[in-house]
Amino acid sequence: ADIETFVARRNSLELLVKTKACTTACSVAGITSLITRMRRKVLTTSLQNSLQDEIGALDLGHLPLKLSDRGEVGKSKVQIGLE
Repeated sequence: ADIETFVARRNSLELLVKTKACTTACSVAGITSLITRMRRKVLTTSLQNSLQDEIGALDLGHLPLKLSDRGEVGKSKVQIGLE
């Protein structure tokens, strides 16, 4: 008579384990890390080259400009500043 109760409880626990695995897979840290890897692979190099071309075209080579990138709470940030 109690088998249905045990089966229902086991099914509930399986669902809970799967839900926790999904929540972990969607964590902000994982997303930030993925965004950072993708940005550095695709964007940062070409943006750095374009920045250097613009600096040369504007004759601003004497300024110590630097491109920096970082990921923060699931967001991608790229900044240009002085070294």
